[in-house]
Amino acid sequence: MSKRFITALLVFLTIGISAFAQSNVTGKVTDASGEPLVGVNVLVKGTTNGTMTDLDGNYTLSNLKQGAVLVFSSIGFASQEVTVGSQRNINVQLKDDAAFLDEVVVVGYGTARKKDVSGAIASVNYGNDKNITSLPNPNALSGLSSRVAGFSYAPTSTAGGDNTATMTIRGKNAIPTGGRISSSAQSINQPLLVIDGVLSYGSINSINTADIQSIDVLKDASAAAIYGSRAANGVIIITTKRGTSEKPVVNFNASLSMSDWSRMPKMVSDKETFLKNRFYSQKGNDVDRYMNANWSDYKDLNAAATDLLSAREQMAWNDGQWVNWLEEISRKGVGQKYDVSVGGRAKNISYYVSSDYTRQQGIRKGDDYEKAGVMGKMDINVTDWLTVGAKANYLWSNSWGQTAKIQNAFWMSPLSYVYALQPGYENWYNSVPDGNTASPYWGAGTNDSNLWTERGSKSANLNGVAYAQIDFPFLSGLSYKITLQG
Repeated sequence: MSKRFITALLVFLTIGISAFAQSNVTGKVTDASGEPLVGVNVLVKGTTNGTMTDLDGNYTLSNLKQGAVLVFSSIGFASQEVTVGSQRNINVQLKDDAAFLDEVVVVGYGTARKKDVSGAIASVNYGNDKNITSLPNPNALSGLSSRVAGFSYAPTSTAGGDNTATMTIRGKNAIPTGGRISSSAQSINQPLLVIDGVLSYGSINSINTADIQSIDVLKDASAAAIYGSRAANGVIIITTKRGTSEKPVVNFNASLSMSDWSRMPKMVSDKETFLKNRFYSQKGNDVDRYMNANWSDYKDLNAAATDLLSAREQMAWNDGQWVNWLEEISRKGVGQKYDVSVGGRAKNISYYVSSDYTRQQGIRKGDDYEKAGVMGKMDINVTDWLTVGAKANYLWSNSWGQTAKIQNAFWMSPLSYVYALQPGYENWYNSVPDGNTASPYWGAGTNDSNLWTERGSKSANLNGVAYAQIDFPFLSGLSYKITLQG
């Protein structure tokens, strides 16, 4: 018994010592000149316990154990790790990240190091950032929202994934005429898109995400000044890959993705609640015969249904029909993507050729999209002062089907029929399932139907760019570049 008692006592003491070892740590984070740093991330290594410094550079972390490692990180500064001992106050001075400041960014007509640029520029090394390339992003820009401060790109609502009209840099600068909120109207706040030095006004889907080397976002007027008024909303510069290795490098990627509702709204599933809602809506609409009525006046649900439902709904009630229309029009969207590229360099010639194919289903029935593209680039160093190059890009895309309408699904009564009731047409969607509201599978037009309407959009685009660049040997740093686009 004594041994058991001693063992139990040691266990309780160990727990008490462990609990006592947990403490709070405070401190201040400054830069090399002693100025407080705001928004520095302070994280306990290997955990999700963390915080950020306030306006005065101060921070507080609780429930820390001795031996815990604090990681201090901020953009433009080298990360620093500090081990927690018996101290309760830990002040840290972060040093500038020289590698970050020496990083080359694209600015208008050329390139520059970040520390030599006065304007606000964000650079994403897209080709080497696996946090972006490993995600099933529908296009190149959808992965930037979490990487570039001030950049906003609304989630896409279709399988095609092109929602560039909604993207903004540092908010909106203009109000659409009449205050319209449609995507086309909001496009007046869309930043300028530049791909390999050429202005682009097409779809972002024309770029294969696997072909992108870097994306530079020019946020303010000084950074984007050379583009004039077209850069009022900022500039996004995309640079694609080119061959760098003397031996051909072949890359192949294949991915399969699934998409679904992150949170599907809950529809009424209880018949009594549905009938009560119908009753009180009639009462709220000042319908005369319901003004002095009470729900308790109905002897049972069948009596309430006879009084409150339309003829089609009453038929569905008697047949035991109950449809959750959001679930009816939804599905798990399956996406597949394949891309292959070959790049290399031989003497004074570099080359890069790629091809990709994408097939994507939306989470709404009738929303389907596919595309295929080919891109080829070649750069030739003719002499020490003359470089010529060409790039060709072909994109074929196809979207088809009558996409089911979520708004109609919300409006539709669950007491309805998905398919037609007429003999011989049992596999046809009912145009007015509840006798009052148009089916989500039907379009706004009289003859628009998921059954026979092919609301497809096929496109094929071929464009090319050729350039010649002269680096004047008699004046270092002076060059002239002429570009032809077609």
